[in-house]
Amino acid sequence: MEWAELLTPLSKKLNILGQVPTVSTPPEGIQASVIVVSDLEELETVKDQVPGKFVLFDYNYTSYNDALPYRRQASSIAAKYGAVATLVRSTTPFSINSPHSSGVQYDPDLPRIPTAALTVEDAALLRRYQEAGKRI
Repeated sequence: MEWAELLTPLSKKLNILGQVPTVSTPPEGIQASVIVVSDLEELETVKDQVPGKFVLFDYNYTSYNDALPYRRQASSIAAKYGAVATLVRSTTPFSINSPHSSGVQYDPDLPRIPTAALTVEDAALLRRYQEAGKRI
């Protein structure tokens, strides 16, 4: 069973759904800060800030097919820069606080890190915290 919790700036359960076939977290879980990026190009510009963090891909949804790079390859790309896990904004134009997931395709030459879909609402919340300068 997947679960995630925001610890700061407030305590809140986050609704997630593991991407298939994501690797599991270690038994003790993962506790790390989150960095929010809009796309793969932005990830490239902040790659020095990624080691040891969750990367949230809060991309602008335009279509199911346009979301493919985030659903399939983003985890490996973030792992290349030292991320410990990834979250991907739910693959949908709107939400009822329910995550929508898809398949991840790991690059065999890079570390495999856990990845999960995050609801549109929770992705927006984490983005607002980052924009306000809050540690997530």
